[in-house]
Amino acid sequence: MNKRSVYLVILLAVVFVFSSIAVSWADQTQCLVVRRISPSNTLWVSRVNNGSVGSFFQITGLFTSQPTVIWDEDTSRYYLYGTGLLGAVFRRTLDTNCNTVGGWVKLTSDGFSASPIGAAGGGRHQTFNAVQTTSSVALTSSRRNILTLRCTAPDDGFFLVRGNGTIQHSRASSSGNVFARVHISTVSGGTGIGGWTFTDLPSGSETGTTSFPYAIERWVITSGGAPTFYLTGEEGGTAAGTTATSAVYNSEACQYHPYAY
Repeated sequence: MNKRSVYLVILLAVVFVFSSIAVSWADQTQCLVVRRISPSNTLWVSRVNNGSVGSFFQITGLFTSQPTVIWDEDTSRYYLYGTGLLGAVFRRTLDTNCNTVGGWVKLTSDGFSASPIGAAGGGRHQTFNAVQTTSSVALTSSRRNILTLRCTAPDDGFFLVRGNGTIQHSRASSSGNVFARVHISTVSGGTGIGGWTFTDLPSGSETGTTSFPYAIERWVITSGGAPTFYLTGEEGGTAAGTTATSAVYNSEACQYHPYAY
């Protein structure tokens, strides 16, 4: 065999290898499309192969927002994530033919999910923690901690931190105004940019006790670790010294979401 023949054989071998890779890649160029139909909140799926969308068919489940679909190369499975009607995050697994593998898996408690949630199946996971108290916490002009909550982040991601409760102003006189602020802070006794609330009783308001329920939330990016979040509050206004202001029935919760699993 001369040198030209050898080169020709090598060229044909290279072409064969790349052709095999191209065919293999073409076989895998499929993805899952999920549609949420409003107002029924029903879910419909279809497989896309080489740019062609197949027929949609319904799967069980009701979501309040468009779900997220992730393809996992290691398991050759699709992982479907979304928020249920009561606020919990659910996950379902489908194979490459859109067949469901098992049922829905509930990942979080009702009422504490991000909506919509972006997530994928795999080794990283969500964490959740909460604290609450029925004790009354007096608020003064000096900002103080109402609750303290320590959370865990296994990896890069973000926290959704929520706080709620009731602010009560007990006035003996109607003169002067009084207000209160409640924050979600990353610093003890600090303020919370993007996570705070404000109540105000103007001068001339009725005497006695006035209650303001509050609910606040804050998104915090994390690079992993175990940060502490503080629910803080303070009182202010010209009648602050003569009005008893307190925070009662307070709760604080945090939920960690990784950027990817």
